Amino acid sequence: MPGRNTSRSDLVTNILAFVFAGTCSFFAGYMILRLNGMENPPADMGLRFPPAQKRMITDDAVLVDPMPTGAIAPEEAPMARPGPPRQPYTRNAPVLGQRLLAVIDDLAFVEITRATGKEILPLSRGNDLPGAGTVDWIGRIDGRWELRAGDLRLIAERP
Repeated sequence: MPGRNTSRSDLVTNILAFVFAGTCSFFAGYMILRLNGMENPPADMGLRFPPAQKRMITDDAVLVDPMPTGAIAPEEAPMARPGPPRQPYTRNAPVLGQRLLAVIDDLAFVEITRATGKEILPLSRGNDLPGAGTVDWIGRIDGRWELRAGDLRLIAERP
């Protein structure tokens, strides 16, 4: 008889399979009854996921309500943090100072300091130097580079 040659491990495996199948069937029935036949399921369908979070990546402080809910009143808005200016190289900002950095192949590199930041301009003879006028002369005097534009005279700090 083929049924009598089963080993103990086959018997244990069969018992465990029946127990597992019964447990799964019982749990499925329990969940169907608990969810009231899927006519009135809970919002998360019985699963416990954390709520989704939206993140806005920006350099500036958010001064407006990201969704038009009216949750942030204008008087309660946080103050903007000080930081770098939006356009640091604005051409029409007042010039605070100039400095001759170097001269390479008759091209003078001048650092222009403005109220909004600094910029380096490559200038040659005939170009306009902001805050001083037209570059008249670029040359060496006593081993140091010198630039003359109108009444302004810039001398390089290092030879």
